[in-house]
Amino acid sequence: MVNAAYIPITDTHVTHSMKYIVTLVVLVVIVFALRHYMPVLGSSVATGVTVINGVPTLGACPSTPNCQHSEASQADQRVERFPITTAPDVAIASLARVVEAMPGMSVVQFNETYLYATHTSSLMRFVDDVEFLVSDDNSSIQVRSASRLGKSDLGANAKRIASLRELAAGKL
Repeated sequence: MVNAAYIPITDTHVTHSMKYIVTLVVLVVIVFALRHYMPVLGSSVATGVTVINGVPTLGACPSTPNCQHSEASQADQRVERFPITTAPDVAIASLARVVEAMPGMSVVQFNETYLYATHTSSLMRFVDDVEFLVSDDNSSIQVRSASRLGKSDLGANAKRIASLRELAAGKL
């Protein structure tokens, strides 16, 4: 008498299972390889400097949670400006050095009032755009960090700004 709950495992079952596992592993490897060798997926979301009511500012964040901005209208996207105690051009140059020293970051554009950098994540090679602008009263630096892809960044932009703030403390 055959037990109905017992299903014998045959070589055919094992072969099909192994094919599925191998296929899954190959797909995962391909995805990681593509992300590693194609690091600049997505186009820049840097806004540059805009002028609102005669005051230069960085562009607004989209409504998605993958952007942090010192001038954001949404409270969950708002971060504090970086305070400066030196001359504005000295402060932004110091900030550029801090940015360059941070793993994964590189300066793209830099002048005496504006700094644009990118951050590339180490594992999946996601690129985020990070911008800084000396405020019109020369007492602080506006900051904006936004992900190029997706809707959520799992807090990566906020953490990056906090790390930069900590590294720049006393240098601006």
